[in-house]
Amino acid sequence: GLLDLVDEAGEALSQSQFDELGTILNKSWNLKKLMSDQITSPHLEGIIAGLMAHGAGGIRLLGAGASGYLIVYSQPAKQARLIQFCASQSLIIERINVDIEGVRITTVC
Repeated sequence: GLLDLVDEAGEALSQSQFDELGTILNKSWNLKKLMSDQITSPHLEGIIAGLMAHGAGGIRLLGAGASGYLIVYSQPAKQARLIQFCASQSLIIERINVDIEGVRITTVC
């Protein structure tokens, strides 16, 4: 279940297996969608499909209610194409960098 993925994500991060983290994000999103038919919508699924088609390696919706936040993993080589897609959809992009000093968030567009 979802709790098992926490350990998998921690292991992936500790070993710098970032592509695996993208896979875990997808697994987590698919499990979350099974909880209720109110979790997603055709509009959101369309955005997710577009993100995946333009270089996302993993996506997970965070938050609740009428809004939320998509966390998207992408390999660095695929990020320019992904950013162009997001801009074409008027999506706000905030880059999250994780390293030994912690997490830093910067707005891209």
